[in-house]
Amino acid sequence: KTKTPEKFLKAQAKDFEDLLSRFSVEVVNKEFYREIAKYFRRLVGGDVKFGSKTEHFEPEMTLPSVDKGDKKTFQEFAVRLIGRIIFCWFLKQKKSDNGVSLLPDDYLSTVAVNNNSEYYHNVLEKIFFQVLNRPVNQRSPELSNGYSKIPYLNGGLFDPHNDDYYDNQPNWALKIPDKWFLELFEVLETYNFTIDENTVLDVDLSIDPEMLGRIFEN
Repeated sequence: KTKTPEKFLKAQAKDFEDLLSRFSVEVVNKEFYREIAKYFRRLVGGDVKFGSKTEHFEPEMTLPSVDKGDKKTFQEFAVRLIGRIIFCWFLKQKKSDNGVSLLPDDYLSTVAVNNNSEYYHNVLEKIFFQVLNRPVNQRSPELSNGYSKIPYLNGGLFDPHNDDYYDNQPNWALKIPDKWFLELFEVLETYNFTIDENTVLDVDLSIDPEMLGRIFEN
């Protein structure tokens, strides 16, 4: 992947230490968080500062019966959504005993978004609320066989909240444009994700699970 070199080699390095510092894990993590913050702001609306410039965003998502002025509800939903997506992105890096990804690209990738209109309702809601939080023998028989490769996770991250509006199906009053997912996934696909925290060698420029906590905290 060439995203990091292209960005951090625009200016001539003063010395080797300057060059090395541009490729530290801390630098990559900071850049990654900055990107994620922009997509958060695109969902909820508001201003984001990029260097000396400030960019204004109108909310790209619609929540059922929620006024755009209700920032708290918008922000809490967006944090849950992005947190779940990032968690699933790490899950893609985990392999079964047979060497198969626990969350195949068929369901979580730019290709998946392009192949599934209304991506949130047709794919992500199923992964979040019908698959990851249910044992295989309790899942709907209407789910395709591909979902059986995705494991059950006994945790609370994928339990639907009242403010997830999951019960509103099939009205789908909650609207998130496919373009938002496509562009977010394009960003995620430019980064190297690892399930190993605190990598010893900084040359392994990876986003590790510690980033999930940083996103929630900020």
